[in-house]
Amino acid sequence: MKINKLKNLILLITLIIIFLIDFGLIANINNKWNETLKRIETLNSEISLKEEYIKNALEKRNEEFKWALFLFVLSNFIGVILLYLYRKEKNEYEQKLYDEKEKAIITLKSIGDAVITIDENANVTFLNLVAQKILHCSKEEVIGKKINDILNLIDIKTNKPIDLEIKKILRLGKIRVMDENIGLINKNNKLFEIEDSVASIKNKEGKILGAVFVFHDVTEQNKYRKKLVENEKIMLQQSKLSAMADMLENMAHHWRQPLSLISTLATGLKIKKQINDLDDNYLIESLENINQSSQNLSKIIDDFTIFLRPTNKKNDYFLLDKSLEKVITIFQSNLKENNIKVNINTKEKIGFYGCENELMQIFIGIINNCIDAVISKKDRFIFIDIYKKEKEIEVSFLDSGGGIPNDIIDRIFEPYFTTKYKTQGKGISLYIIEGMVKNLFSGIIKVENENFSFKDKKLSGAKFSIFLKLEETLV
Repeated sequence: MKINKLKNLILLITLIIIFLIDFGLIANINNKWNETLKRIETLNSEISLKEEYIKNALEKRNEEFKWALFLFVLSNFIGVILLYLYRKEKNEYEQKLYDEKEKAIITLKSIGDAVITIDENANVTFLNLVAQKILHCSKEEVIGKKINDILNLIDIKTNKPIDLEIKKILRLGKIRVMDENIGLINKNNKLFEIEDSVASIKNKEGKILGAVFVFHDVTEQNKYRKKLVENEKIMLQQSKLSAMADMLENMAHHWRQPLSLISTLATGLKIKKQINDLDDNYLIESLENINQSSQNLSKIIDDFTIFLRPTNKKNDYFLLDKSLEKVITIFQSNLKENNIKVNINTKEKIGFYGCENELMQIFIGIINNCIDAVISKKDRFIFIDIYKKEKEIEVSFLDSGGGIPNDIIDRIFEPYFTTKYKTQGKGISLYIIEGMVKNLFSGIIKVENENFSFKDKKLSGAKFSIFLKLEETLV
């Protein structure tokens, strides 16, 4: 706009200069012509004036007049050309502005979000079809009305009205993104859950001309989101039940030996009493063994209790290697009975800030898969490594079970997908494990087959790697 004003000013000054030049030339010619006439009269009055002098003077003045006339015509021609170019540029600029305006209107009309614009007095100047549909009103009904009269916003949680703070937006000219849980009630009292933002409209000079409201209906989206949250709760409950089943099975392995010892000692005491062969030393030794076995049973109960507690969202600091040791304790009898060797490798103590109980459930599920993979193999190894990288922590579980067939390895995290690891029909599925890693810890889990050597033996197996963000950890 400033450039166009400058062009107009230059054109006006040019035309004025041309006019002044033309005027000066004509005035100068007129003065010289008058002087010539006076000289002629003077010469005529003189008897000695020669006719040739008069003729030359007239021809000279005539030539000057022709040049003045030529310059006058040329300057006017140039002025006409400049005026034509100015009008052409002005028309092109106006057409461009019109095209841009039409394009903006078409865009606002066809955009998927609802759009409402207001002027500096908070009066509605435009609303697109989406806004008309949500508000259940026509353009004619709302144009010119105050924005507060047509937008009835409430906080869905508290059901209290929400102030748009229009005056503040128009005064400060800032962008405002509304909080979540915003509800809009249209004139038919239908509630829409929306997400919206408000921004001021300014010209090139920075003057605030109004504001634009952009919002979209997220009612259905929020329904799906709530459904997803419910499904996640169900998934966590299923994982709890699966983990409890695994733990009860391992608890049975843990309890079998102490209970067998208690039963044997009690039977021995009874027999010795019946045959009067019960001496004090044997009695004391047997009671001490029974007491020790009872304490072992109590410790096993304590180890398993943490998994039976209700899940809470409280985050605590804990060491990952200690959590893994607790998990291995749960499988201790099963591992010993099946001659499965577990190696935990960590170069440093790595802490994590989160829910230890839920992370241990994930570890239990993966270790169960590893046990199922190696139990039928001659070489039965499980390698657990903890690495701290630049921006994340990696916890990997590598077994010697031979690996996962290539035709199914990309599908093992799908819901209800069954592999050879779960032929028994128990345990936490890999689909649930992946969901817990992603939704509870904002992490990712990957699987790949790996060939490796251990104690001069060439082995192969599946490697499950869990990646946790370093920002959520403490060392």
